[in-house]
Amino acid sequence: FYEIPITFNSQEVSGSKKITFSATYDNNNILKSGSDFVYAGNPSASGKLAYYEYNVGINYDETTEVATASIQGSVQSRGNLQEKINNVNKFIDDELCTGDNGTGKLRDLTNAIYTGLTGSDFLGISGHPLNLYPNSLSIVSGKDNGSASISASYDNSDKIQTAEIRDSSYNINVKVPIPIYKPRASVNEDGAYGIYKTNVYGREEVNINGAFVADHRQGVMTKNTTIENSGVALVASLKTAFLTGAEKRIETESVNRAEANGGLNFTYAFSENTKGIIPSGSTFKSSEE
Repeated sequence: FYEIPITFNSQEVSGSKKITFSATYDNNNILKSGSDFVYAGNPSASGKLAYYEYNVGINYDETTEVATASIQGSVQSRGNLQEKINNVNKFIDDELCTGDNGTGKLRDLTNAIYTGLTGSDFLGISGHPLNLYPNSLSIVSGKDNGSASISASYDNSDKIQTAEIRDSSYNINVKVPIPIYKPRASVNEDGAYGIYKTNVYGREEVNINGAFVADHRQGVMTKNTTIENSGVALVASLKTAFLTGAEKRIETESVNRAEANGGLNFTYAFSENTKGIIPSGSTFKSSEE
């Protein structure tokens, strides 16, 4: 049996000079030092006598090719109520979440399951590893039993996350060029017009918008070049991928770094000469005939 009981009661019997004891033990040795669920080394020495019972679920959206991994469970401990509360809190702060909103051991536990399934023939998950920061994180302490429930979700969506950048997002809007047609009056018949292809295309327009959320815990509330450089690198990558025509031109540029939260927002509009994505000989182009 494990040395710490599940329940323990003692009572002094009035007038009989006796004290009665009752205790319940089990053989759940998960709290012993070296268990896979306990990350406190020697629990009796460190006082972090607690463990995390959890489940991990994986969802994969084939349309967006984004995988989401969710973890949920409860932190349990042994001892009286005060000891349980103390042990559970220390375990959460010092081991499971390490004070950085779920980027520590909690993410490691989730990522271990996700990594084991990535690329498997059964699920066909592929792409980026799980992002550093969770999409959601919930820690709720128990009311009377000294436990806590913890849940979090992570995904592998394409975004920039570093020690200084909490989150990032961007979107691209492309207005493809189309052939320009002009009406021309007939020189032989009054009131008759013909529509002719000019063999000229309108300029393609590419709009790029994005935002970076600074991590306030890393001291980046004051302006520095890290987040700005990340924005420049992202815009450069998107330009390379989406601006493939000739005579590229920047139409508008707007970059805003907020003083209050250290975040960065940017908007760029480009134009270029290209024949677009409509293939030669398509129904659209042959309709002029």
